[in-house]
Amino acid sequence: MTLELQGIIPALITPFTAGGKAVDSRGLRALVDFLVEQGVHGLVALGGTGEYVALRPKERRQVLEVAVEQSAGRVPVLAGVLAPGMAEAQADMRLAQAVDHPRTE
Repeated sequence: MTLELQGIIPALITPFTAGGKAVDSRGLRALVDFLVEQGVHGLVALGGTGEYVALRPKERRQVLEVAVEQSAGRVPVLAGVLAPGMAEAQADMRLAQAVDHPRTE
């Protein structure tokens, strides 16, 4: 499937719980809803706002799953892969591909 991207596609920040010890899924869901309601044309999870390198693979998957689930096919969700090495980048690409992406209309 080829997806033609255009318009406003912001990188999502990854909100954390108080103390920064865990991803704040509720906050991320609210952010996704807010941005979609404001008319963005897509979202980039893990897309370069700095926290990518601070997240473990399990947390990266959590961010992707929450963003995809909450977007509910309203807009495409792209996965940022910012790993410093080829092996880690390939692993993160496989992780992103494993997340179920609903189709947009």
